[in-house]
Amino acid sequence: MVSYPPFPGTEANYLRAQIARISAGTQISPVGFYLFDEEDDEQAKLRGLVQQNPDFEPLTLRDLVDSSLSGWVHHVLHILPQV
Repeated sequence: MVSYPPFPGTEANYLRAQIARISAGTQISPVGFYLFDEEDDEQAKLRGLVQQNPDFEPLTLRDLVDSSLSGWVHHVLHILPQV
């Protein structure tokens, strides 16, 4: 497979890597919907140790569609910084 920068695998490896990056970057949830099992939020996100918040109160539609997107958070960590 020809790419720039060169990718050291097959086309199937490249496509799987792209799917993983897209998936990790698009897993979002409303603020407060999930709780983490541990004190260290980043480590909990990395291992996927999240649980649904039983005391979650849904945000208003206006808060969810706000142009600042402050009503949404990623509940899993990204794979690599996007450059």
